[in-house]
Amino acid sequence: MRRRTGKFFKDLSIISMAFSALGFLPLVILYILMGGSALHGQILDDRYFVCGRDSCSEVWPIFYNMSWFIGVFVFSLGLVSFCCAIVGDFLLRRFVFQNGPPLDESE
Repeated sequence: MRRRTGKFFKDLSIISMAFSALGFLPLVILYILMGGSALHGQILDDRYFVCGRDSCSEVWPIFYNMSWFIGVFVFSLGLVSFCCAIVGDFLLRRFVFQNGPPLDESE
């Protein structure tokens, strides 16, 4: 049971990092095409702006929302992956296997 729990957290970490990496590419493409990101943008009087390093540009609402949701998706999955890696590697090894993890898989 303990070993399956550790393997579950490790697998969940790998899967969430893979999805986060797959979502990172559209985020970068949208950032380049729109000249900024909705995470740094703002909405003023029903006008949608995405902001980059030096300027802001107005975009359609669909592009603003798409950029915002992809950005939140990527960073939240990155956080989930980090937390699962911490739980799977640090906490389980420290509290479940107090003398270190077993070296043999048959144990």
